[in-house]
Amino acid sequence: MRIRDFKIGTTLLFSFSIILTLVAIIGLVAYSQTNTLQGQVETLYEHPLQVRRAIDNLKLNIAEQRINTKDLILEDNVEKHQEIIARAAVLDADIEAKFNTIEELYLGPSSDISDAYDAFVVWRVLREGNFDNILNGNTEEVIVSISPGGTEAIKRDDLLAKTELIDVFAQKKADELYTSSIRLHENMVLQLIIIVSAIFALTLIIGYWLYNSIRKPIFIMIDAVLKFQSGSMSSRITYKSKNEFGTLAYSINTMSDIIQRNAVLNQQTIQMSGKMMIENDAHEFFKVTLNSLADFSGAQIAAVYLLSEDNKTFRHFESMGLAVKAKEEFLINELEGEFGSVLLNKEIQHIREIPDDTRFVFNTVSGEFLPKEIITFPIQSNNQIIAIISLASINTFGDNAVNLIENIADGLTARIESIISENKVKEFMTELEQQSAELVEQNTKLEMQKKQLNEASNLKSNFLSNMSHELRTPLNSVIALSGVLSRRLMDKVPEEEYGYLEIISRNGKNLLDLLNDILDISRIESGYEEIDVTKFNANKLLNEIVEMLEAQANKKGIKLKHNKKSNKLIIISDYDKCLHILQNLVGNAVKFTEKGSVTIDASFTKDALEVKIIDTGIGISEEFLENIFDEFRQADGGTARKFGGTGLGLAIAKKYAELLGGTVTVQSEVGIGSTFTLIIPSAHNNYELVNSIKDENQYVAAKTLTSASNNSKKKTILLVEDNESAIIQIIDLVEGMGVEIISAENGELALEILEHTIPDAVILDLMMPKVNGFEVLESIRNNDSTASVPVLVLTAKHLNKEELINLKRINIHQLIQKGDIDRIRLQTSIFNMLFPTDENLLKKDSISKEGMPNILIVEDNPDNMITIKAILDGLYNIIEAKDGIEGIRKTKEHHPDLVLMDIALPGISGIEAFKEIRKISALRDIPIIAITASVMKEDREFILSQGFDGFIAKPIISEELFNAIGGVLDGTRKN
Repeated sequence: MRIRDFKIGTTLLFSFSIILTLVAIIGLVAYSQTNTLQGQVETLYEHPLQVRRAIDNLKLNIAEQRINTKDLILEDNVEKHQEIIARAAVLDADIEAKFNTIEELYLGPSSDISDAYDAFVVWRVLREGNFDNILNGNTEEVIVSISPGGTEAIKRDDLLAKTELIDVFAQKKADELYTSSIRLHENMVLQLIIIVSAIFALTLIIGYWLYNSIRKPIFIMIDAVLKFQSGSMSSRITYKSKNEFGTLAYSINTMSDIIQRNAVLNQQTIQMSGKMMIENDAHEFFKVTLNSLADFSGAQIAAVYLLSEDNKTFRHFESMGLAVKAKEEFLINELEGEFGSVLLNKEIQHIREIPDDTRFVFNTVSGEFLPKEIITFPIQSNNQIIAIISLASINTFGDNAVNLIENIADGLTARIESIISENKVKEFMTELEQQSAELVEQNTKLEMQKKQLNEASNLKSNFLSNMSHELRTPLNSVIALSGVLSRRLMDKVPEEEYGYLEIISRNGKNLLDLLNDILDISRIESGYEEIDVTKFNANKLLNEIVEMLEAQANKKGIKLKHNKKSNKLIIISDYDKCLHILQNLVGNAVKFTEKGSVTIDASFTKDALEVKIIDTGIGISEEFLENIFDEFRQADGGTARKFGGTGLGLAIAKKYAELLGGTVTVQSEVGIGSTFTLIIPSAHNNYELVNSIKDENQYVAAKTLTSASNNSKKKTILLVEDNESAIIQIIDLVEGMGVEIISAENGELALEILEHTIPDAVILDLMMPKVNGFEVLESIRNNDSTASVPVLVLTAKHLNKEELINLKRINIHQLIQKGDIDRIRLQTSIFNMLFPTDENLLKKDSISKEGMPNILIVEDNPDNMITIKAILDGLYNIIEAKDGIEGIRKTKEHHPDLVLMDIALPGISGIEAFKEIRKISALRDIPIIAITASVMKEDREFILSQGFDGFIAKPIISEELFNAIGGVLDGTRKN
């Protein structure tokens, strides 16, 4: 095995083992030399050193014994003698011990120790004899013995000489040991240097080897990877080994192969996708697609079969290299050929190693050839195979062939679906173009019809408006003049002739009712009808209907009853429409009842008001019940001829009920009677949104004012107005009423005043900077202390529908437009705010004067002029004007107390004449009431928004005319 094939772990383990072995050798050598050195040191310490120490002590003891001898000579005290002798004995014993030590440790000849010890024994005997002589008094003899040359002195010197011989030997021995240790140290250092150098060199060799063994393959791999990364897809790692680097290199090369194959596959997929998008024609598309598939996969034969319309076969559609005699179609149910497995499993079928005796034989210009492999794959849509593509090759397919097919499967499926769908679309194109042309023609006709319908709708609205005006004008004369004649000719003409007037008046009113019904049904159907929601007691409404129809019932001899089950039936709905509904239902019941009674029962059921009108009339046949609420329909022609009517009453009642969220139903039996049931929700569903509720008692003053005697108490009015001239004008207009005016120049100041002062009423402008009138009004109503204070809005702003509804919601007392402020009207409104229970205490100055008020009538129709004059004759002084210009002139000349202004005048209209009069300061206070036959709701709202003081619809009803005039002149107008 080569060294480069060693595993990296094995290589590293081997290298480190060698290094560790060398380190161990260093340790052993160092340990051996250290032990040797340690032995020599111990020898030096245990022998020469200890011997020399013992010799030194021995010499000291000898010297000290000499001192003891001298001390004994000099001392006379016996006790001291004994102490010196005892001390000497101790020293002798120590000398004995030292000799023993020397004998044990001395490395020289033992004779040296014996000679020295013998000399010690001789010296000791002589010294002890001298001690005896001293004690015996022979001191002189002792002195001679210890003196130089004396006997003891000589023996002592001999002892010292012999011990010196031992000391010299020990010194020499120590020097020898020291010299040996130096040599040993030098040898050990040399050995260590040699071993360390060898280890270092070996380590460098091993390190270099390891460096090359690891670095080289890594660099080779990095170089190959960087080349691959930079785009050289064929770059591979050339390093080969059986170690880990070799395995890693092989893995990277394998991964690179996969990436390269995928990159090629992706490129082929992109190219295929691009080619598939080139052609839209089915045959051309499949030619391009099959050719591309053959190129990329290496196939020589390619064919596509499409599902037939009957879903029974796959038919040959396009191919490349396929013989003319190839099979044209395959039956699905038979699972034929290579298609069988694909149809069964709905997966790609790859047939390999086809034997030579196969039936798969293809014809070429060079003759027949046998394929080695066939790839067949399905194209699916909504889990159904719609096409099958087959590829055949005389060679083996590349690894990417199947992968390419899998990659393009979704895109190819979508494109084939698109191509097939496009083919189908093309088949329908001609037909669609024909239909399109027909549709264009039909749309043109429909557009023309739509335009005609819109024109017809506009014509209808204009016709209804004009018809209303044109019919009301003559009806005005018929009804009004018949009423005048009735009053004037009562008891003056024969009763039969007087009855003619009643017939004229009755039929005129019938015509007016018919006209109103037609207008009502027209407004409902056009969607222009609006709902004015108020809170009221249904019993009050029913009482009003009974009072209205009781005379008619009494005249027919039938009883009209209202059974009250509860005193208060409070509902939130449209009062006028409820009145209209019940008036029609009860009126019908009275009309069709010849004898018996008409009973009205009203009660609450759940969240609704239920009103039953029960009559004992002629009844309705079951066959007519289904259509009884249709327009212009009655039970039968005989009923219409006998009882009259247009058949609109019940239709209007039903439509109004549905408009209010309710229903009208009927139960009837011929000859017994009918029961009409009206169900109205107790609270209209628009109540929460609009909340335009005017409670019957909404304007109750904060302080109770029940009698005219309270006039003596001065009232306070807060005037909120930012225009100084307007403040001066209003103060001037209310002068003489005895009220105190507190003015606030803006909304902020008004709110500050209201914090500490509660006025009796508020006159409020809407258009102010910062805090506007709407915000001030909201604040007033949201504060408990001011919530019930009446507010009169005085503004020049043109208010839209939403703003008007909002003002209703906040409960204002009255709305007056600036520019046409009438003094009497303003004073009347203020008085009604301050004294709500005494409405008739304030009168216009002109009425309190002697004589009758002057009224200017501006009317171009002579019949209408005669009618109005006849109604007012004897009550007012009448001034006539035939057009708007004359009306302006006569207003300037006569300064009338009131002007009745027709709207449809020749030359300038009544509205234009009204505006010209209002421009003249001296005439601004004169009240002007509009008279018109245009009675649509939007017409009325438009006219009143111009600033007119009142509105009277033609034909003129005497009671309505007097109420309007009285309301303006007397402050008692009824709404």
